[in-house]
Amino acid sequence: MTLSHRRFSFLHAFALVIGTVPSASAHAQSRPDSAPPLLPAVSVTATRTELVAAAQPISTSVFTAADLRASGVTQLADVLRLVPGATVLPGGSFGAQTGLFLRGGETDYTLVLVDGVPLNTPGGFFDFGQLTVDNIERVEVTRGPASILYGSDAVSGVVQIFTTRGAGAPRASASVAAGNYGARRVEGTAAGGDVFRWSVGGARHASAGILPFNNDFTNDVASAALSWTPGPWSFATTLRYTDHAYRYPTDGGGALVDSNTVTTTQRLVSALDARVQLRPAVLLSARASRNRGTPSIRDLPDGPADTLGFFGYISDATVTRDLAELRSDVTLGAQQWSLIVEHGHDREVSSSTSFSEYGDFPGDFSAERRTIALATQLLGNLGARTTYVIGGRRDDNSAFGVFHTGRAALAHAVTPSTSLRASVGNAFKAPTFFENFATGFTIGDPALRPERTTSVELGLAQTVLAGRASVGATYFAQRFRDIIQYAATVPTGTPNYANLAAARADGVEFEARWRLGPALQVHGGYTWLDTEVTDAGADEGASATFVDGDRLLRRPTHLAVAGLRWTPASTTIDVSATRTGARDDRDFRAWPATPVEQPAFTRVDVAVMRALPFVPSRMPVSATLRVENLLDVRYEAVANFRAPGRTVIAGLRAGR
Repeated sequence: MTLSHRRFSFLHAFALVIGTVPSASAHAQSRPDSAPPLLPAVSVTATRTELVAAAQPISTSVFTAADLRASGVTQLADVLRLVPGATVLPGGSFGAQTGLFLRGGETDYTLVLVDGVPLNTPGGFFDFGQLTVDNIERVEVTRGPASILYGSDAVSGVVQIFTTRGAGAPRASASVAAGNYGARRVEGTAAGGDVFRWSVGGARHASAGILPFNNDFTNDVASAALSWTPGPWSFATTLRYTDHAYRYPTDGGGALVDSNTVTTTQRLVSALDARVQLRPAVLLSARASRNRGTPSIRDLPDGPADTLGFFGYISDATVTRDLAELRSDVTLGAQQWSLIVEHGHDREVSSSTSFSEYGDFPGDFSAERRTIALATQLLGNLGARTTYVIGGRRDDNSAFGVFHTGRAALAHAVTPSTSLRASVGNAFKAPTFFENFATGFTIGDPALRPERTTSVELGLAQTVLAGRASVGATYFAQRFRDIIQYAATVPTGTPNYANLAAARADGVEFEARWRLGPALQVHGGYTWLDTEVTDAGADEGASATFVDGDRLLRRPTHLAVAGLRWTPASTTIDVSATRTGARDDRDFRAWPATPVEQPAFTRVDVAVMRALPFVPSRMPVSATLRVENLLDVRYEAVANFRAPGRTVIAGLRAGR
């Protein structure tokens, strides 16, 4: 049993609704001469309990399926651009490796979930260039430490996507689109059900890329979800398969040197849930999940004459993450106590070979580690105005031992239109398998400690104009410690990795949203981020990754987003603009790397969807248009790796 939404109704009227846009159905129910209040969205990720997002004492953004359709986005990375404090880092063309800095944390400090299944590799990194939003019901982004609920990797936040759950009469949809840069997209879904609820979906995304050769990209997706609710029992299963391939001619400095390099990843995500309501106040649940990925790289000789230096490389790996969980939720009045027991098993088997004029250098790697975790959380109300959450967790890992995390958060209604919230917590990120167990040229250290953070957050939310507008501000401060670094010059037989560096990331996020009428809504946000390396560790010189007193690389001090959504009659127009400020980077075209400052840039995206009037209403058809980087701004999120220019994609969508 989850806490009733009504128990938190005292927060609905005044708390800031973060990152959500009501669907078109809300407009249809409103009087044409008045602007209805902003509607609350439901969020699960922050507390793993279903609550209205505005009632969460943790910063949360929610994007619904209606939001995704209206904006025309297909890549998760494009959704994240709209999240306060999020810096998206595509490494070049469509499908290129893409990282995320959330509130200044490292790119491996954000946990990514699909229906509760972790997608990150052991050690935290996730490539957002591989994840689309096909057959997705909702995207949630929680900012701040969340290791007490999710363990490793949830340092700066959690991103979770939820597969569509069918309901009601069967329905289907299909879409096709094409555009410049050889862009092609095909997608189809179907869903329905009552006691048995189901959904299936499939899609293909492809592009010829922006570079003159070897820059193709394909991403095939297949997903399914099924749930069954007989009486007090509930069973659910989810499957998601992706096959991603990206070709790139660039070396580490961005030079066009390779005619046939390709990286591929096939991934299967699966989960099975079972729940039983033993009595009105007691819910028991069990869960088993698996994430299995097979990443590979092929960088073969470019021709018969390509025989000098290191001229080729191949790598194959199988990475499996299994997770089993038992959970109990006991609800007493307005309080819910949760107890969670987890068992995780991570495995990686890989092989690689470097080809050179000096001979071939093969490398094999195999490792595993297990984690047993116990977590508890208390969530509820104190009186009529205060919501709280407090929890703790103990992780016992076979590689790095025991780690404890905790979090406490509070949201308080000062007046019917003003609320305050505060939270404090810590989190950790486990070392990668390579950092722990590498052998050969590089030696890992099994005694590495996890990287860790401590974070505090203070927020203010205010609604005005009878609930039609909201503003909010959030201050956050994070301290990162025990950051793992690579040291090239160490005595023979000594590990190359050690916990050495430290940094901080502080900032303020501002958000505003205003519904001007039943058909028009505007929103905006600004983030000021102040980062600093407080301990450079083993790094030396101005070209190092960590330089004492300098900003963390690729983190802009200023981030801003603004947008509007207008839904006149049978048309939806969505416009968003993101401004990314100047940031420090390194130019790796020569060694040692050269410090550079990347200039600020503004990206504007526009989407239009218009229902075709001559099509029967039982199978509506809409024409779609999305223009990314409307102003054709030339920019590099990563130095020397140019992002795509203006991209125009037009198509048709049939169904609901």
